[in-house]
Amino acid sequence: MDESKLSNLGRQLLTQSFKHPSTPSFAALNYGAIPRSALPIRRWRELMQQICVPETFRKLEYEPNVLGRAELRKAIAAYLFRSKGIDCDWRQVAIFSLSAGIINMLFKLLLEPGSVVAVEDPGYGAVKNIAKSLGIKLLPVPIDDQGLSVSALKQHKGPVKMVYVTPSHHDPMGIIMSPARRKELLAWADENNVWIVEDDYDSTFYYGTAPHQTLWSMRPDANVIYSSTFWQILYPLATIGYTVVPKNLIPLLSAAKDLQTEGIADFTVQLTLTKMLDEGHLEKHIRKIQKSFAKKRIALIFELKRQLGSQIDIRNDSAGNYFVVYLQHWSKATIELAALQANLPLLSTATYYLQDAKADEYLINFSLPNEEEISNIVSAFVSALNQA
Repeated sequence: MDESKLSNLGRQLLTQSFKHPSTPSFAALNYGAIPRSALPIRRWRELMQQICVPETFRKLEYEPNVLGRAELRKAIAAYLFRSKGIDCDWRQVAIFSLSAGIINMLFKLLLEPGSVVAVEDPGYGAVKNIAKSLGIKLLPVPIDDQGLSVSALKQHKGPVKMVYVTPSHHDPMGIIMSPARRKELLAWADENNVWIVEDDYDSTFYYGTAPHQTLWSMRPDANVIYSSTFWQILYPLATIGYTVVPKNLIPLLSAAKDLQTEGIADFTVQLTLTKMLDEGHLEKHIRKIQKSFAKKRIALIFELKRQLGSQIDIRNDSAGNYFVVYLQHWSKATIELAALQANLPLLSTATYYLQDAKADEYLINFSLPNEEEISNIVSAFVSALNQA
């Protein structure tokens, strides 16, 4: 292609190499979504059939509300209050077709090329790619057992415009940010006039540890923007993402989305999801599959420890649908091939790092295997390792 015919952004996208777990290998973890067998397909179909009737279509009019249908925004606000303790006006909720669209728009509206956004290292790869494509500088911040290290953040010389953080369940390490660390981060952001984007993507499932108060709830209508998605628990039925913004950002977000109406989800999906939330079906379904996932998690950890013993270390974080393991006795190629042969959903964490990736660190999605097959899967994995 003649690059002279392209914009600066077009040329940049052709020449840059993007590093993130959105490669074909990420399919090993089903892209972070729950298994298809755990989807509420029957209920979704029933509710969509209730929506797709002549009476409904006669009542519907074209509503150019680019922030999403009011019914769904109200349902999400009520859902967040019940499940997260987030008390917001429904008008502060904006709907997106995908969660990545939220980050892309926030970066465009709140940051300039050359601005610095602090990100967890390791951390979510798509955020890094979006920042890179927009000419935004990334400041990798290490994490510890309490979450993002604010002390490391304070050591940075120079302005930081935004912090992107996953406090409810760090992606990928699974760490839940402590209440003390949350207060420390909020205080630093206030002092330095920094935006915080709180991504709550992977906070649906907990196994023993009660979720902490969200950053948004601790400082509503301040400098915190809350973001989440139904992707993990409903894909491919729905990929809807949503954000809760301070009231003073609503006019700006509305104006920006008015120029990008292709980012609005199908109204039938929005209305079906509304019924799922309003009638309590989604929360009931989450409670049901969480019990199943908890059993799988325990069974998989038990079998890995039983069959590999001291050859494996497992982080014991109690949230999400995957955990982190350390395997030092084999090469990356050997481990990944053995996992592929055994049908064990495993992926290296290397692409989550901006610097100093750990060669022996892997993710395992425990929600994907059938519980009765776990022992055989681990046996096949261990056998493949030992035959290498």
